[in-house]
Amino acid sequence: MPFRFFADIFFPRACLACRARASSFVIMHSDACCFSCFDAIPRCRMPPALIPGGAPRFYAGGASRYESLIVQHMVHSLKFKGVRAAAEPLGDLLAEYVVQAPPASTVRSFVPGVPVIPIPLSKKRERERGFNQADLIAQRFARKFNLPVENKILFRERHTKPQSETASAEERRRNLTGCFALRGAPPARVILVDDVMTTGSTFKEAAHLLFKNGTQEILALAASAVV
Repeated sequence: MPFRFFADIFFPRACLACRARASSFVIMHSDACCFSCFDAIPRCRMPPALIPGGAPRFYAGGASRYESLIVQHMVHSLKFKGVRAAAEPLGDLLAEYVVQAPPASTVRSFVPGVPVIPIPLSKKRERERGFNQADLIAQRFARKFNLPVENKILFRERHTKPQSETASAEERRRNLTGCFALRGAPPARVILVDDVMTTGSTFKEAAHLLFKNGTQEILALAASAVV
């Protein structure tokens, strides 16, 4: 693209991971990540796991390994440095996962027309950050498949401490219990999106509320997962 070519000359983009600037030798996958670093991210090829617990159908999966330093650069830049462009490679990882993860039919069956719901932040944290990182990732992911993003249905009605500051899976669960609420009736089938999945407590708490209010199928997707 001529515009991008000249823009990279006068206002060069830089990869958040390797710091290389866009040039004829460094081709950018997105505004935040070069192709070399994006291709080096370890992908998860495991199919989304069926989560037990009596729910109708609840699958959860992560697109990449959070242990990757490249992924950590993207997530930290997005959440703690306000670099919104870092949501682009993370959303692209989700899209790639949907297309390639086996069995493809399990994931692809959710895609046509199913609304995407980003895991919400509390009002306090969203004001501090200026945006919801899960929403930015969801928007990027949804555009790949022309899916609607529903970011008003599910909301967090009380502030909780960051899950990264909890000491155990049980504390994570207690920290989130009852934190989500709904505006109106949720769709019958939804795709939940978040940036990082550790124990899955956040997805499970959101899914519990959605199932309780009529949702029948949920595919929960995280851009990265701690394994």
